[in-house]
Amino acid sequence: MKWTHEQDKFLLAHSHKGAEQVRRDMFKEFGVLRSTDAIVRHGNRIGASFTRWDICPSCGRIATSLHMTTGLCPVCHWNKLADEKARIKAELRKLNETAARRRYDKEQKAARREHVKFLNLSEKVSEDLVM
Repeated sequence: MKWTHEQDKFLLAHSHKGAEQVRRDMFKEFGVLRSTDAIVRHGNRIGASFTRWDICPSCGRIATSLHMTTGLCPVCHWNKLADEKARIKAELRKLNETAARRRYDKEQKAARREHVKFLNLSEKVSEDLVM
């Protein structure tokens, strides 16, 4: 069976989905059932690339692969990691500030205690001198 011009255009337009998917879609569109090998051979002849493309769910970019853990394109994946790192740094800074504030408050409380002890002691000494 010969390839028609419309089938060639369809193959070029949809080759990024992979040969098996093109085979299914071509059967739905034209009612012609071709083997996957026939589609690959003809695609190679007319210059169709069967490199699979995926669309990033975050930005809509077309990428040859998405990151396996996040499902994002490389740019969005690294941006997400950078945002996560900045968020963690901010949390650590806040925790360190809180810890430093607690230490400061503890030192101030101890200094006030020492000051009160000194005042009480000086009052006793001055009372003893007056008597």
